[in-house]
Amino acid sequence: MEYMKKVFVFITLFICLISCGIKGKKHLHDLDLRIKDNSGFLYNKDGTVFTGTAWSSDEKTIKIEVTNGVITQTTMYHPNGTIAIKDESGNATFYDANGSVITKHEFKEKYPELRSQSEAIKYEFNLIK
Repeated sequence: MEYMKKVFVFITLFICLISCGIKGKKHLHDLDLRIKDNSGFLYNKDGTVFTGTAWSSDEKTIKIEVTNGVITQTTMYHPNGTIAIKDESGNATFYDANGSVITKHEFKEKYPELRSQSEAIKYEFNLIK
């Protein structure tokens, strides 16, 4: 009887995990970027408008927050995990690897490798014209 209880609990937990959709992080390459009237909108592969959080393929460099298909916040991280750039609706703040605010010019001078990574991120989206 005790064995059957354990099996029942295991099956119940398994069903809960599946039904809750625990699949890991959503990635930028999981989304379609559609350009309309010079604005970009993000969609799930099934064509529904995306709302939520998506990460770069390495799951640590860039995170975007999206509401109704529109990117509302973009956060880029330094290799040590601290925030490098936080952009909310076009208002960007730049940080050094220690978390101190710096100017955009200082950021470009000090972290050229992050700039090139941010440029490469656009290729992770599936562009639909």
